[in-house]
Amino acid sequence: FVAWREQHELEPLLMEHQLVSEQMRVGGTVDLLARVDGRVSVIDFKTSNRVYESHVVQLAAYRALLEEHGHEVDEVRVVLLPRDPAVEHEGERVLTDTRHALNVFQAARALYEAQREMEAIQRGDRRRQKAEPKPLPEPDINWDRFKN
Repeated sequence: FVAWREQHELEPLLMEHQLVSEQMRVGGTVDLLARVDGRVSVIDFKTSNRVYESHVVQLAAYRALLEEHGHEVDEVRVVLLPRDPAVEHEGERVLTDTRHALNVFQAARALYEAQREMEAIQRGDRRRQKAEPKPLPEPDINWDRFKN
């Protein structure tokens, strides 16, 4: 962390901050919301060898949570921390556009809810059954880019 910190101007805004979204029906704990080199960043620290897409999806959800609670966010950052203290900063990934990652999160959340509903129906659990399945959120995809 120290090596990463020395490379940036950092002004912490929120640390280990828990948020809940009634709209998205999810909650989470944001590692750090900070102004990094003048830009408001949601930062998640990972002890991993590389940045996985699941990290980006998680940060897209955190960004949506923060924005729902009135925080402006310019970008998200996954900062890789070495497992070995003798090794310096491993790297980071910075994204400004997280719309597609948020689509993945919303689709996964809708799939999870549909699966739980199906399991409740199979068990005959009337308390968990809903009258109508919830429609999937409309993805924010520019289909024109797939045309020839």
